Amino acid sequence: MAIDTPTLAYTQMAVGWSLTDALWGDTPAMRAAGTKYLPARKGEFEEGTDKTNQAYKTRLNETTLVNYFSQAIKGLSGKVFQKPVIIGENVKAKADWWSDIDFAGSNIDDFSMCVFEAGVRHGVTYILVDAPSTEGSDNLAEQRKNNERPYLTHVTADQVIGWKTERVKNVLTLTEVRIKEAHVVTDEHYNQTIVVKIRKIFKNFDLDAKGLKVFTSGCSWEIIRLNDGEEVPESSGGFAVDEIPLIPFYTNRTGFMQAETYFTTLAHLNLQHWQSSSYQRNILNVARVPRFSAFGLAEEEAAKYAKHGVSNGVFSTEKEGRAEWVECKGASIGHGERDLEKTEEQMALLALDPQLKKATGTQLATVANIETSKANSVLQKWAQSLQTALIKSASVMYQIASESNDSPQLTVNDEYQAIVNIEGRVKELREMKAAVEISRFTFLTELKRIAFYDDDFNIDVEMARLKQEESNTVVLE
Repeated sequence: MAIDTPTLAYTQMAVGWSLTDALWGDTPAMRAAGTKYLPARKGEFEEGTDKTNQAYKTRLNETTLVNYFSQAIKGLSGKVFQKPVIIGENVKAKADWWSDIDFAGSNIDDFSMCVFEAGVRHGVTYILVDAPSTEGSDNLAEQRKNNERPYLTHVTADQVIGWKTERVKNVLTLTEVRIKEAHVVTDEHYNQTIVVKIRKIFKNFDLDAKGLKVFTSGCSWEIIRLNDGEEVPESSGGFAVDEIPLIPFYTNRTGFMQAETYFTTLAHLNLQHWQSSSYQRNILNVARVPRFSAFGLAEEEAAKYAKHGVSNGVFSTEKEGRAEWVECKGASIGHGERDLEKTEEQMALLALDPQLKKATGTQLATVANIETSKANSVLQKWAQSLQTALIKSASVMYQIASESNDSPQLTVNDEYQAIVNIEGRVKELREMKAAVEISRFTFLTELKRIAFYDDDFNIDVEMARLKQEESNTVVLE
């Protein structure tokens, strides 16, 4: 088979990525998907074909995505990265590494945020430890002088099209991986083409007397360019590490190198909302246009009135003649609005899910439980998993660069509060404030603490504004 042939596991996962990637691309991507996510209905096809007509295109271009899926991921990312990744004392000497960790200008915080968001979106993403060729450099000092140091590359799940695993010393081990890369090439006339390449990385091995693999030290890599069905080798090299330097970051693992988004239900609800809002908008457009009805009028009189619209009078020679514009009563419009509101409520709760405490038994949504629930927070587990992946990546960088064997110290923020029954807590606070059991200041402070308001919400400023508004209130007798 061709080297770019995906594995079965990849093909199965890619089905789910199609929707999550479209949602991540927001309204433009959802519109670009066309009938895949917004089916055409009767009357929206050109006669005798399966091609959509202008009526469908108009409806599609009038539909706007209310993106709870993307907001959920970015909101959680904001929680984790409201504080920077902490660089430990034993790695501060490599400050230039962390300020440009990917040789593309990204510092460790920007890089880590991209990894985190992709990991939540797909369920898994990868960090590849790479290094430029050291050919031409005679020693380590010269390599450092030429900035021939290892660096990190973010590899998304949809790029890892295939892999092989084997039991090595009874441990399931990644022994080969194929990564698909698309490169934009510009010629001297500024014409651009996309060149697809496959990066193959595999553990080094020899064959024993029986023809069986015996894995040796180190890993090798090859770059193969795909050219009109041909596989053209471009370059090759090796890594001085015994493990393939591709480190996964999982948020919802389903198997080795396999995962799915934690927000599968939210993604499909968001799709449902996209479709329902499109139908609702179309119904509103129809309902807003009154329909002309004529009774007992001569044909030419009715035609004249309908042509000139509601701003013109109608005169008839018919004694029983009557004409009117009929508006839609719109009972179904109200049903549609309520359905959208219900879906939005469901999406809002699902978006908060990783911050919700998994309460059991007689545990109550109290302040004490909010504080102690952090250990059970899914979001915190994600932050810890990202930290583990970053430390592992940094450790491999050190090995490749022949630096200290000390384990690098990198810390990802997990000092945020898990939320327990946020709706019930907000209701409780409102009732306490209405009964004058707590002050307005305490009310606002608690709302901010449970993440009802953004971190930049200034309570003192808000209190001053409220006081000013009250002083400006004029009482009329």
